[in-house]
Amino acid sequence: MIALLDGDLSCGKLAERVGITEQHLSRLLPRLEDHQLIYSKYPKMQRINRLTPKGRLVALLALEKKRALEKIQVSEEQVQELKVWAGEDTKRRR
Repeated sequence: MIALLDGDLSCGKLAERVGITEQHLSRLLPRLEDHQLIYSKYPKMQRINRLTPKGRLVALLALEKKRALEKIQVSEEQVQELKVWAGEDTKRRR
């Protein structure tokens, strides 16, 4: 959804920008439409996707969260400590 903040995108361009296949994207788009986050139009046999006002708000909130998380620097050692604390010790053999 963040990729659509810049404007309307075809499925091919959207899949390329997000880094997934068009097939995978075609399975995701109906879910976003069901939640009224995007809508699509079909000029010249090509699907063009656009954010709804609700979708734009959700995408802006997601972008804000993404930027905040990128500012937080966590070392690999801290990540391992958190996994151990959460019971996901990756060093233990099962």
